[in-house]
Amino acid sequence: MAKEIIGVGTVANDGTGDNFRASMVKANNNFTELYLKKSGFLDYNDAATAITPISVTGGGGFIYLTNDGLGSFTNKTYPPSGVNDVWDSSTNAFDFSELNLGSVIHYRIDLNITTTAANQEVNIQIELAIGANVYSLSVAQKQYKTAGTYPAVFANFIYIGDSNTLDNPGKFKISSPNNATVVVNGWVCDINLY
Repeated sequence: MAKEIIGVGTVANDGTGDNFRASMVKANNNFTELYLKKSGFLDYNDAATAITPISVTGGGGFIYLTNDGLGSFTNKTYPPSGVNDVWDSSTNAFDFSELNLGSVIHYRIDLNITTTAANQEVNIQIELAIGANVYSLSVAQKQYKTAGTYPAVFANFIYIGDSNTLDNPGKFKISSPNNATVVVNGWVCDINLY
């Protein structure tokens, strides 16, 4: 909603401004807009990959990361007004349909990556506008010196700058030139509505 300006007339009591009722309706509308929560967060923790990690085939290209939202630390109590979810665990994809153009999602993705080779590179991206004019953005590129299990926490943001991004799903994806496994601890989304 745009700010509603109360007409005050040209000079005091000249009768050209808004009447008292119209003025108060505009004031209430402006206060309602201010009191709506324009920001909040949704935290999606995964349970499934702790039992069955995601397998990454070395040199096999990108595979999508999953998140069932059933982890014990999932917290969907504090979303912005009018937003129920941005992650659809049934499709393992972001759904931005409850957001507005201009909104921004800051996310933090939390993984445990098990590498199998020395100096192994891992590439994580977010793929947006799936099914339309798809594009990918880098989340992180990391090189691990030795084979082992490593915590991997990365933060970035998604800008809902056009209907291509708003109206189509998005997914995290990962690739590596060597075999790896991934446990998805989860991701949190800090949402700022426009």
